Amino acid sequence: MQDKCRPNYGSCVDGRRSVPIELLDVAGLVPGAHQGKGLGNKFLDDLRHADALIHVVDASGRTNAEGENTRGYDPSQDIAWLRSEIVQWIKGNLWERWGSIKRRHTAVKATAVDTLQQQFSGYGSTSSVVARTLDKLAIKEPLETWSEETVDRVVAAFTDEKFPTVIALNKIDDSDAYTNLMKITKQQDPNLVVACSAKAELFLRKMAKQGYIRYTEGTEFVDTREDLIADGDPDGGGLKELDEKNKATIEEYRDMILFRYGSTGVVQVLSKAAEVLGLVPVFPGVYGYLKMLLLAQAKMIFYRSK
Repeated sequence: MQDKCRPNYGSCVDGRRSVPIELLDVAGLVPGAHQGKGLGNKFLDDLRHADALIHVVDASGRTNAEGENTRGYDPSQDIAWLRSEIVQWIKGNLWERWGSIKRRHTAVKATAVDTLQQQFSGYGSTSSVVARTLDKLAIKEPLETWSEETVDRVVAAFTDEKFPTVIALNKIDDSDAYTNLMKITKQQDPNLVVACSAKAELFLRKMAKQGYIRYTEGTEFVDTREDLIADGDPDGGGLKELDEKNKATIEEYRDMILFRYGSTGVVQVLSKAAEVLGLVPVFPGVYGYLKMLLLAQAKMIFYRSK
């Protein structure tokens, strides 16, 4: 397989090609971040450089909005207030200068797209992003007559267009997570919600690296020495023998995560973020190489609620 997978960019393992993306892991926020509380200003400044936002949510409900240990917290609140913080930050920056923005807009006879792009360029926006935002809203009134309510709608739509967000519901290995997972999936676009367990992924990768299991990342497939011997390989694939504790952990992850969800979800989170940006890699010839370069340039904010 390796001779069929010789990437000029990225890597190839057992015939499976991987393309790198840039991730920025930032600290969790607290409500009021747009007013400078906590690390709000730092996070919101980092957001300017992102193409997509991966919001990692504690699906177990064992951590509240302030990052304190608890039980029974509703993690759907984190999703709502994080988006609200971003919207309020952008709205605040725009609205405090709205009077002068309108006057200049009228004086130079600019289009709404041109005027808004001047204001949104600091968030990494482009004219096409602004144009798509306004097209979706289908606002007929000229910009100089917009009410604050209209500005609110524009900022909210721009936020969704500029910062598409994938919700990574982490800790699905926790007994309390399933109920929250079902609730959030109904509230949000299910195509943007991914159930995942970073804990399980870390464990499986560690075991594979140390030679105890054969693990295909992004799938449900995990083979132990005993599995391979049972399948007819007397050498067990050269894998080491697992102790009882690690055997039990693997069986637990198989039952609770891999067989139920199809994977730990970690690879799927990154793939989904690339998908919402329309970055689907295709690899034939030079066109495939160019597509890989485009994908590699995507920047994603990896944000944890807590």
